Amino acid sequence: AGAGTALTIPAGTTWNWAGDFGNFTGITNDGTLVITTNSNHNTGADIINNAGKTIHWTDGNLDLTTGQTLTNNGIFNLIGSNLNNFACNMAIVNAGTLNKTAGTLTITQPLTNQAAGTVTISTSATLTFTSGALTQSGTFTVDGTVSLSGSSHTFNTNFSGTGTLNISANSTVTAASGFAPAVATVNHNATLNAGASTALTIPSGTTWNWAGDFGNFTGITN
Repeated sequence: AGAGTALTIPAGTTWNWAGDFGNFTGITNDGTLVITTNSNHNTGADIINNAGKTIHWTDGNLDLTTGQTLTNNGIFNLIGSNLNNFACNMAIVNAGTLNKTAGTLTITQPLTNQAAGTVTISTSATLTFTSGALTQSGTFTVDGTVSLSGSSHTFNTNFSGTGTLNISANSTVTAASGFAPAVATVNHNATLNAGASTALTIPSGTTWNWAGDFGNFTGITN
């Protein structure tokens, strides 16, 4: 892109993204953006998905260079799996709808689900947080699997759903109103640390398999 050039995907246009974007000042999706092919998809620009618009991520690594932010105000469908260790290296801010409908995806940068945001992990789909920190303030439904495999996470609202939460590597949760993941099963196989003033409640209907350690929670209620 030349100096000062931004990119807008117009309404009615489907943009199949299989290569790299150069040095655009910003990328705005007002149509349909399809992230496709088993390859890297690099950009030096932040991406904004406008309300009512759709991004389909079907395959490949998103932003190998890191440092950029994808803000979703519409629908962001995480359809595929991380083939060959592909991952999301772009911070995500969700104020719209984010769907993980199938496969396994690793998050290595921050994911912020704002109060207006909705995240749904469907049955047989898995979302894994390694170095990517989750800030959860909206609706987050886990009917598949979420794995906390490191980093520090903030819960202003809790998980719910019929699926599974795995604590598979040492992780920290901070929840001023208490950490109470209302899912069917929690598999606790590592150290789950607590941030300041965080209590733990095992909700009614949840089976918590305790095989790791609890950090300094202010209290644990079953």
